[in-house]
Amino acid sequence: MFTISKQLLNGGVKDEKRFLRRLRTGAGLPGGQVLFYDADADVVAFMSADILMQKIQRRMPYHIFGIAKNSGEAKELMRALTEEALAQTGTPDVVAYLKAREGLA
Repeated sequence: MFTISKQLLNGGVKDEKRFLRRLRTGAGLPGGQVLFYDADADVVAFMSADILMQKIQRRMPYHIFGIAKNSGEAKELMRALTEEALAQTGTPDVVAYLKAREGLA
């Protein structure tokens, strides 16, 4: 089951509560993107929120830390997150930065 960060990054989503409600219930989110940390693969990436409608994807141990209205905004959030990691830690290691910020194992 995926989890959602308390410090959620928002990339242009106007109604954040509605987006998250639809994400949790498995309703469609055309064009919406989620930024996530995959604990199994130890990577940070983004994907279409519609993929989370699939049962197998909903069971994956994703930690969602950002939402965006389209892929362009998702790329911008990833760039901003990389710059934030670089400023805070001195390295562009987003995975290590997110683990420390979110308290992930």
